[in-house]
Amino acid sequence: MKRYAQFDDLRVQQHEVAFQTLTEMPGSAEYVGKGTTALLAALYEAAAIPDITTTIGEVQSYTWLWLYKSAYTICASLTCAESGFYAESLSLNRSLSESLVQMLYLAKYPAEVSKLPSLANGRKRKLSFFKMFEAIAPGYYGSAYALSSELLHPGLGSNVFKMNRDAQGRGYVDQGVVYKQDRMTHCFNELVMLILGFLRCVKFAFPGLVLLPATQIQMDTAIDDMQSVLDSHIQLKGGPNEWHRVSEPLWNPR
Repeated sequence: MKRYAQFDDLRVQQHEVAFQTLTEMPGSAEYVGKGTTALLAALYEAAAIPDITTTIGEVQSYTWLWLYKSAYTICASLTCAESGFYAESLSLNRSLSESLVQMLYLAKYPAEVSKLPSLANGRKRKLSFFKMFEAIAPGYYGSAYALSSELLHPGLGSNVFKMNRDAQGRGYVDQGVVYKQDRMTHCFNELVMLILGFLRCVKFAFPGLVLLPATQIQMDTAIDDMQSVLDSHIQLKGGPNEWHRVSEPLWNPR
């Protein structure tokens, strides 16, 4: 008698995958947690800085909200990845990359804030993500960002997350939520890169911010930890690959 997958099966399987992730990749959540907690600590101290009567203050006000919102998106991305929803995690990472590049771009060109869309007054976006990515991280849009778009939109590339091949090369579909270490590693490494960028973005967005000593130590430690993870990935690959090179302006802005 055939039995078809049901929603409750997926719910049970995601918890099983989460336990397997914890067993196979211990410490991944701890790294993400330290970085996100440090980001939030810095934001609480930066909250009083923006003067919204000035263009720079307006940008800082928006940036504060984007950074704060990103902490929740980071948590959601990790939760998806840990539970076996890898495509969903990468979709959130893609959104995080858009937030990061927009914050870095406006920190350099604050007057461009008037080109952002506004539903309240019907203003359409006049500042493209292509322009911002090319200005901040040349080549990222056409490679890493384009790849994420191919994987996440309903095209042929998106099938990679649920399709497999057996020893005879025959294709088959995952029977439910399945743990895949390579997919989890992909999501985690991308998330680490983005968190590192958010942490370093704080000083660009709020150049006059002086953190309390304890918060500064927390930030420095988190940045060192994130950088260590990224450096380990670079070493594993035998040196910087294309992704490392094009993403560096995002995680190490200058």
